[in-house]
Amino acid sequence: MYHKIQENIDSHLVNATPKQFESQLKYLKRYYKIISFNELNNFKNIKKDSVIITFDDGYINNYEVAFPILKRYNSKATIFLTTSLINKKDFLTKNIIKQMSNSGIEFESHTLTHPDLTKITPQELDKEIYSPIKHLKSLINKESKILCYPYGLYNQKVIDAAIKIGYKYAVTIDFGLNTSKTNKYQLKRMMMNPEENLNFFKLKLTPLWSLLRKISHGVIKDD
Repeated sequence: MYHKIQENIDSHLVNATPKQFESQLKYLKRYYKIISFNELNNFKNIKKDSVIITFDDGYINNYEVAFPILKRYNSKATIFLTTSLINKKDFLTKNIIKQMSNSGIEFESHTLTHPDLTKITPQELDKEIYSPIKHLKSLINKESKILCYPYGLYNQKVIDAAIKIGYKYAVTIDFGLNTSKTNKYQLKRMMMNPEENLNFFKLKLTPLWSLLRKISHGVIKDD
């Protein structure tokens, strides 16, 4: 998962430089199958080497820097939009979103205003996750079916609300690989880090790295 792609990496929202992102994308195109959420279909007939590229929030940087690289490699990607930020400074505009959507980029929901969904009322929760569905339908004539939890925070109340509204999947910032057994409303992702080189990027995509993380975090213990 990414937020911004840029040369200056002084912000925690910058996940790669343009050169790093292109190297990562080139590697993924060669050794993995880049798919979209529309192709998931409850993980039926999905190969183990499938990946989905995601961007959170909807920064204008995604269009100015990442989009040309994605087009160069004919690659799919999904941008999770915080819809109240559309047309705001440093964020994507309506016209750009339409252009990117027409070029094959998926747009999905990252809520209306990016709150901690676990700390708001049921009425506020419904508004936060339903409003983007209406906004995206009117903007690009596609209904959002994927929810991205702001800050990666969720609980059963949030999951139940997402199911009630009609979302098919929801993504977290929990690290790991997804399988057919993964909860559809707790899909894991891997945050990219500009301080990690390409070899480390390759390692993060393997089951070995997920296992090592579990061991280091005490999830797996010796008997």
